Amino acid sequence: MPAGVSPQTLTLVWGVSLLLAVVVTVVVAVLLQAILSSARRILHVAGEIWTDGQRVARNTVQIALLERTNHLLQGLAQEVPPLGRAVRAIADAVAGAGGRS
Repeated sequence: MPAGVSPQTLTLVWGVSLLLAVVVTVVVAVLLQAILSSARRILHVAGEIWTDGQRVARNTVQIALLERTNHLLQGLAQEVPPLGRAVRAIADAVAGAGGRS
């Protein structure tokens, strides 16, 4: 025991030190729990962002495919009238030759 310190003072210092250690431990535990909760929320949101990003990428590819399909259909639409005339001409030729139409 240090010289000139009463046992009651020494007990008080130890008690305050232990109480302070318990309070600090509880505060640290609460803060760590808050960090863990925030990390879980961040992970959840990051997962949602990843999923939405994949959807956007998939839609972007589909838009390009739709543009290509539209271009091909426009070309096909330009070819339909001449094809219709050719089919009618063939049908008329077959009917004129005595065949079935």
